Amino acid sequence: MVIRYPLIAFALAAASAGAASAQDPQPFLPPKAEPAIVTPGSTNANPPSDALVLFDGKDLSHWHSADGGPAKWNVRDGYVEVAAGMGAITTKEQFGDVQL
Repeated sequence: MVIRYPLIAFALAAASAGAASAQDPQPFLPPKAEPAIVTPGSTNANPPSDALVLFDGKDLSHWHSADGGPAKWNVRDGYVEVAAGMGAITTKEQFGDVQL
């Protein structure tokens, strides 16, 4: 006859250890900092309070060309126009995910 008591005792010890390590269900902790309150622009033409305006209709000061020099596209009448043969432009600021 084979005695299996040590195996049963081991299984019970392992099961109780697993139950003890389970987390108690609790509500999520509050965030460490509340998100900033964003105030919308006073009109649809005005940016919200947290916006970084990359083009204001006047200049390309927040942009540069692919070679790192100033952006060589044309700004007229509040818009920017691609200049033939001048290549791509990118923002000077680097972004991850953004909301437009």
